[in-house]
Amino acid sequence: MPTSSKPTNQSSPDWESSRIVRVEPLPGASPAELEAIQDALKLLWSGVDWVSSARAEFRWRAGMPWWSVLATILTHQADARALRVPGDDLTPFEGIRYLSDRGGSPAWCLWDSRGRRVKLRVDPDPDVSGRIVDFLTHAQKLDLACCARIAASRKRAVLKTWIVGDAVGSCPASSRPTLIRTIGRELARLHVGDDEDNLHLVCSADEHNTIIGPAGNVAFIDLEATRRGRRWVDLAWSEELLCRSQTEREWLWEGYASRSGCARPSRSLRKDARNDFLTWLREQLGRAYLRHPDNVEISDDMRRVEDALRSGSFNPIFGGQQ
Repeated sequence: MPTSSKPTNQSSPDWESSRIVRVEPLPGASPAELEAIQDALKLLWSGVDWVSSARAEFRWRAGMPWWSVLATILTHQADARALRVPGDDLTPFEGIRYLSDRGGSPAWCLWDSRGRRVKLRVDPDPDVSGRIVDFLTHAQKLDLACCARIAASRKRAVLKTWIVGDAVGSCPASSRPTLIRTIGRELARLHVGDDEDNLHLVCSADEHNTIIGPAGNVAFIDLEATRRGRRWVDLAWSEELLCRSQTEREWLWEGYASRSGCARPSRSLRKDARNDFLTWLREQLGRAYLRHPDNVEISDDMRRVEDALRSGSFNPIFGGQQ
């Protein structure tokens, strides 16, 4: 194994020798998977050399998905203090925790001795990182606190600041009127641009991926599904996956309209937006299913989405009252 040592702000020979991990690749592993692993490590000032079995410290065994290989390497490098915080001081990360339970791409939380935390998301498909960077760049230009900041990024990996908070779904019912109106306003603040058909959409303003910070601020996290499109798609997402009743949908629209000045869309626009939302959700669930084929909840959700797309009904598919 590489030599383990805790680096100082100046690179040491021991740390330099521990930066690179030698791995025997799986025969037939896709170039995109290899590059995803490399990009994740490069963001953290580490790296991987793909070598023959005779020189390897780790073997990528048959049946191991690429994210399991990356998880093994990241854990080893964190234990060796060979992963560093991007920035001038290059402080080493001291710990790492796997986050994804049912997402299409894996994510990790990393922290250093000062308590600073960042979130790493990796995917062989460069479209995932590209969409996240595009959205967060937009939010940063608007100087909005409802989204993380990009700490570093590469083609297939993104490192962003960590936002502290509790999921909206776990908040007391008494707080929901204010929270849902606030979420509507924050969505409206993000939906700005010259092309109504190509606005930045959160596609995570729901009960699990919207959090409330210690000061009561709203923030959108886990932006794996962010994309461009018409504003009504984002509202359809939140009507279905955030709001528990028609009353809560009214609160969402009140908050949104108070900031955007938009009138409610026609029934035809609403129907198109819901169909677009369901189609996009189906794609995200399909990505998650590829990683978690034994997860019954994902399978059930995919079935409900397919049924809703076939029926064309406005009836909620994940609970709540219409």
